[in-house]
Amino acid sequence: MVCCGLKLGNCVNGSWLEGSRGVAGVVAYYRGCLHVVVIMFTGYLVGYIAFRALFDRNPIMSTAGGILGLVLGMLVETLLFIIRTTDYSEKSSKPRPPSNLKFKKNQ
Repeated sequence: MVCCGLKLGNCVNGSWLEGSRGVAGVVAYYRGCLHVVVIMFTGYLVGYIAFRALFDRNPIMSTAGGILGLVLGMLVETLLFIIRTTDYSEKSSKPRPPSNLKFKKNQ
């Protein structure tokens, strides 16, 4: 059985904390989860209210707007996750030629 992406035995005996940063890692994990839930709720609420105003309080269209807002919120959250986890160091995938090497023009 799987618990939080881990085997159930690891969740029960606490061995899933090994190799992590302990309590700080758990707090960071739950803070990230809470952030996602807040974004989802806010997106749903904004979409619901916007579509309710646009379509004269039609409950089906209001719900559709809420779901659309939820999906857009999740896309924003995905972009934020990609930005947070991307390493922008000066490592380049293409090797640069040495600066002392000079190329000759066509003669």
